[in-house]
Amino acid sequence: YLALEIVPGQWILQVLVVATSMIVVAFITLLQNPFLGSPSWLPVLAAAWAITLIVTMVLQSTLPLPDIQRFRRLYPDSALHVEAERLEASQASLFGVFAAQSLLLAFSLKLKMSAATQQPDKAARQGSGYQASSDPYARSHKSSAAYQPDFLCGVVPGNVLSSLGKAMNLEGAAGLAMRRLTREGLAWVPTAGNICTLLAFGICVYLNVYMTGGAPEAMLMLAPLLLMLSQDPLLLRHLGERQRYLPPVLAFSCYLAITAIAQVISWAAEYGDYLALILNGGMLLLGLPLHVVFCKYLWDQQPQPLTVLIALGPLAVLSLLLAQTDAIRILAGSGVVMALMQFFSMKHYRRAGMKVI
Repeated sequence: YLALEIVPGQWILQVLVVATSMIVVAFITLLQNPFLGSPSWLPVLAAAWAITLIVTMVLQSTLPLPDIQRFRRLYPDSALHVEAERLEASQASLFGVFAAQSLLLAFSLKLKMSAATQQPDKAARQGSGYQASSDPYARSHKSSAAYQPDFLCGVVPGNVLSSLGKAMNLEGAAGLAMRRLTREGLAWVPTAGNICTLLAFGICVYLNVYMTGGAPEAMLMLAPLLLMLSQDPLLLRHLGERQRYLPPVLAFSCYLAITAIAQVISWAAEYGDYLALILNGGMLLLGLPLHVVFCKYLWDQQPQPLTVLIALGPLAVLSLLLAQTDAIRILAGSGVVMALMQFFSMKHYRRAGMKVI
């Protein structure tokens, strides 16, 4: 359906869209049901999906659109403009398909990571056949005779990555999940899940800019996608379970700040009103500190002095009342909400406050 609806008349792109969809289905099925086949096929499927995605986007930008001669005959004065709009719309539609596929892959990998965290550690109860070790990439000779650990399903032997494994060794629940995934040849799952999550988020931000001009309120729906990020040994080594709420809030704050700066500059450039530029720039500076304090609190969860919130709260309210752009108003209003949540969380309602956050 997607192939026929999004790229009608372009059979090459239609075949590629169907192929990527089938690869995603095969990857998720094999990941959640490992008894159906060897996990060594999973990196191959992931690489095939990535390559097919790139090839599809390259071909989409080079292949001619269908019925272009008819459009040029009916709209001779605006044929090039219509062709450019159709090309952009087709590109955005394909990006939407790949964003959905990335989300499916990220969610499936996140489920696998969570299952590895919650499943009982059978190897720890076995007296022989496997020696539990803090280094998931290096085992004794006796243990490696029965099992050879790896990072990419046997593509790279475990002894090659022994020193690297020591450097990437995680602690806590993430380390336990990594050791269990390594025994299954799936130590790459957290990193792959983070890549898929960031890819889906980036594509969705692009689609928001393309479809709405970068509406700041859209981040309220897009930022929670980053909750699927996990601690991994390569990209997000320091992102523990306690900091899992930081990426969505940080992305929300950064996007609002960047959008506000762009709106203020474009306003001044279009109307030449530099007084408004100074006013809105000042309101932006008044609304940002609460976001910085809240992000710091989500990272280390150390209570901040109550005087800081009392001092910055009225400044954010002033920014909310005097700002002339939507992005600054949303930034200031969300800053006030963050301050209230942080206040209740820092006080005796810590557990309820974290649930609200």
